[in-house]
Amino acid sequence: MRSRLAAKTDPAPQIAIRVRGNSVQLRRGGRALSLIIGGPAVSVNGGAVRARQRGGALVVTARGDNGAITAAYRLSEDGQRLVVRTRLTGERLSSPLVYRVTYRRTS
Repeated sequence: MRSRLAAKTDPAPQIAIRVRGNSVQLRRGGRALSLIIGGPAVSVNGGAVRARQRGGALVVTARGDNGAITAAYRLSEDGQRLVVRTRLTGERLSSPLVYRVTYRRTS
């Protein structure tokens, strides 16, 4: 369990987010995912992933058989930092695991 948890919580070295209208493309590490904000869930690795907007943040939730991961992506006012607040829940966790990672804009 510990190695699976570590794999789920290991921050990606880089994140790229492209939003066009209500379409969003997320790139984390070597993986890409396209979603419609407020649209239907997309099936990924046996789970359901969906995106929504809440209070100026892009919120992406992935739900599977054993729990969920919700990541809220918020750009700083100056546009130079991306703060990602992640909440992980699961049947084997006694309480949700919450952590925050900040990325600096490179281009």
